[in-house]
Amino acid sequence: MPGDTRKPVTLTAYTGPTTIRNCGVVIDSKVVNETIIIEAGNGTKSKATPCVTIRNSLVKGVIYSEKSTYGPTLIEDTEVAPPELPWWENIGRANVFAYRVNSHGGQGVIKCDTNCEAKDNWVHGMNLGGQYHYNAFGGNGTDNFRIDHNYATCGDWSATSNPGGDAGCSAVIGFYGDFGPIQNITINRNYLASTFDVSSAGINRQAGYCLNPGHYPGKPYPDTRNLTVTDNVFARGGSGKCGVFGPTNSLNKVGVPNGNVWTNNTYNDGQVISRVEQ
Repeated sequence: MPGDTRKPVTLTAYTGPTTIRNCGVVIDSKVVNETIIIEAGNGTKSKATPCVTIRNSLVKGVIYSEKSTYGPTLIEDTEVAPPELPWWENIGRANVFAYRVNSHGGQGVIKCDTNCEAKDNWVHGMNLGGQYHYNAFGGNGTDNFRIDHNYATCGDWSATSNPGGDAGCSAVIGFYGDFGPIQNITINRNYLASTFDVSSAGINRQAGYCLNPGHYPGKPYPDTRNLTVTDNVFARGGSGKCGVFGPTNSLNKVGVPNGNVWTNNTYNDGQVISRVEQ
């Protein structure tokens, strides 16, 4: 593209460890033929001080860092493409920073429990299977996640692997208070798309809403706090509403904003989408 001064990359086979237990590992311009599991941390929480760096590479598996004491894990200019449907999300889950990543296949999702940033990524083309409920970005208890300027789809399946009756896309961006509060999240300048198939056979596999901000009465952690949702574009898709039921469900309880902000979110034809509360 004009202005892109990056040089072409020649990939060579990665022969280092794929379970990483010491900081200082840099995977650059490699093909990694399996999952990368990070079990090391340097005590910091900044992309400027990574414990593990993965850049300019193709990872044929997932990149998984489970604990908040692991990382930081920095992932740049990399394709993450599990050839089959793994148990874990494509990228997650704590102290992870992902930039210009092409994540597809597998569960697709860039998932965060705590302290993550995802910017300028393309998440799409997941493998529909099992009983999984898919998202492009999200979490089941999330604190401090910035989702900025990504192109994200859910429901444009690249493959199917014996999906159960409940398998499908919950939301393009989806948060659910199952294991912790949903708080301190920025969702800014993203393009979201779903409802690629609204036939009688496919509609139940598509996103109910393109955005589930996380307010769910009945969940162990039902409320959201300090969510900023600004300048996002919702593609109408086959339903005309982005999701099967609409672009977004509730940001928070009526009259209890909890520091949440909803500004300048529109359909792809420019129509403004109102804040939803219940």
